Amino acid sequence: MSASSDGSGSGSGSGSAMTGSGCGSGGGALTTGAVQWRSPVGALILGCTHYPLLRDVLQDAVGPGVALVDSAEATAEVVSKAFEGAPHGDGPGRVVHFVTGDPVAFAHTAKVIGGVEGEIISLPVRELAG
Repeated sequence: MSASSDGSGSGSGSGSAMTGSGCGSGGGALTTGAVQWRSPVGALILGCTHYPLLRDVLQDAVGPGVALVDSAEATAEVVSKAFEGAPHGDGPGRVVHFVTGDPVAFAHTAKVIGGVEGEIISLPVRELAG
């Protein structure tokens, strides 16, 4: 997580936002008491898939004056609309998790938060760009 008034981490500028960095890399973690604000932060964007699971912890860390923006809710709305009117299969569906990070780390984290069913497929980011 990084905090700044302009998103650069420098603490200068007129906007106020806080955003996650290092999703899945182990870097950029927010620790209560370790963040020193140079200016007030108005919003924290929960930009990684697991941040909404930490919503209460993050809210406690940043305080009630900081709005949390959950990107997962907006994504779910877009996906729901994309499937409106789509035909439904007759049989059971299948769950496949396409993971751009480390699939072993994904499986471990999923197990810790309650488990995950379905196939996990590694999808290297380099292949997406090419």
